[in-house]
Amino acid sequence: MMKKNLWNWLIVALSFIAGMISYSSLPGTLPVHWNVYGEPDRYAGKMFALFLIPAIMVLLMLLFKYLPKIDPKLAASSSTIKSTDSINQILMLGLAAIQGFNIAYGYGVQLDIQMVVIPFIGILYITIGNYLPRMKPNRIVGIKTPLTLNNEQVWRKTHQLSAKIFFWGGFLIIVTVFLPGMLQLISFLTVVVLVSILSVFSLVFVAKKN
Repeated sequence: MMKKNLWNWLIVALSFIAGMISYSSLPGTLPVHWNVYGEPDRYAGKMFALFLIPAIMVLLMLLFKYLPKIDPKLAASSSTIKSTDSINQILMLGLAAIQGFNIAYGYGVQLDIQMVVIPFIGILYITIGNYLPRMKPNRIVGIKTPLTLNNEQVWRKTHQLSAKIFFWGGFLIIVTVFLPGMLQLISFLTVVVLVSILSVFSLVFVAKKN
């Protein structure tokens, strides 16, 4: 776990360093938001644009570090902490990739932001699906409802079923990146919504059987 945190902090540091190295050679404003067509529609000064993502990364690192201090059940479960650390690592890598995209775009490299963001979300879903079954009951991470928190068997079976939904949903999300135009957006949003709805139904399904 310590080694994984060191790698995460290294990713954060490299993101800051990349921003500092490229700062002087980039234009005064850079895009910070893209529309559904992957076109930049909001700009900001390069100080904000280059260091917003590294700042978010630091906040996420601190959040994941102190989460176990909030809930004793989370702190007592090494498997849950290892799971959240792995999910955090994917978040760091994905945000670093977006940081790299911003810098490359500033240098005039023509890239499609959706080719970065959509696979990132898909890989994140796959990672969540892989680690959901390893999470023990707690009030911070996982599918937290009175039904799951008050019944360890419901918690376990719900997370096992939801894990499959997230895992395969992640693969479908990645596939949508190859679809054209508006079909890509519609398909992406459809999969995201379906994963959320089916995860809720998985809880209802498991609860009825217990």
